[in-house]
Amino acid sequence: MTERAEILEKIYQIASTGHVEMFILKTTLSTKPEKMREIYRVTVEDEIVTHFRGLVQRKINWFNTDSDLSFIDFFSDTASDHYICTLSEIGDIPILSHVVAKIKHGSYIISVPNFTEAALDKLQSYAIEIKEGSDRIIYFRKYGKGCKISSTGFALVLKRGKFNKLSGDVFKIDNTVDCIYYEWADQKGLFIINRDNFESIFSFFEIYKEESQSVREILQSSNLVSIVKGLFESIIEKRRYAKKIALINRHGKFTHINFNNIQQLKTRSQERLRFRIEGGKIIIEDKDALADFLDVCDNNILQDPFDSGMLFRTKNKERLQ
Repeated sequence: MTERAEILEKIYQIASTGHVEMFILKTTLSTKPEKMREIYRVTVEDEIVTHFRGLVQRKINWFNTDSDLSFIDFFSDTASDHYICTLSEIGDIPILSHVVAKIKHGSYIISVPNFTEAALDKLQSYAIEIKEGSDRIIYFRKYGKGCKISSTGFALVLKRGKFNKLSGDVFKIDNTVDCIYYEWADQKGLFIINRDNFESIFSFFEIYKEESQSVREILQSSNLVSIVKGLFESIIEKRRYAKKIALINRHGKFTHINFNNIQQLKTRSQERLRFRIEGGKIIIEDKDALADFLDVCDNNILQDPFDSGMLFRTKNKERLQ
């Protein structure tokens, strides 16, 4: 049995017999990772407990039986729908590490007897912890605004601090999981099923933005890249670009720019790559030029083996125009 298979078997076993608790995560106005989420405990019983166990069990069965499923490191790529991302270290994700620490020391978490409308509006996600002694799994699910008003799925009502099933529209629990955290004596890590929701739950835009801010200085110090003033700062305000820049930087691509290779690629593209090369430098004057430069650094430009002048963007096979 492989190590991953052993981990999945252990997760299934904990889900089957462990003690189940539910936690509500609310957003705050703080910018400090340890204070960006408020956590409240909600007691769950009977059918609800069975429902939460079954969600994890079905997800693990899917992991084990879908032969087309691949597992990749979370920071290795932006990942497609049929990848499960993995993480073995949560220290790089400040909000996640603080949330897990607070749930583990659950005696300090306040139980919620009821919800006001204002409290419901600030709900951001929920977590289900299932534990046996010090062995635990915690699965997280993003909570969308539409969840409160949907008439489908598994609806819950909070009465005297306990969630029970009802035929109404109060708090909808659907049939999926965004990520599963696991921890026991010699193992700790994450399986991430829905990357976008995972990044939203733990405010990855702030992480990516902070990491991408250092790239401006890296490119300037290389003396190989010139970016028009203000362009880089404005583009990292967009989540898609901040994420791409941060992930490329994590692989050291910006510190090892091969100018000669980029110049040859630019020539082969017959000027379809929209940055300029002049005076021994890569000149980036607008968003399109920066996007092309990032694609080059991300190995996202592929040459047609039968036509050296035809280049494609690898992830969507879009021909360069």
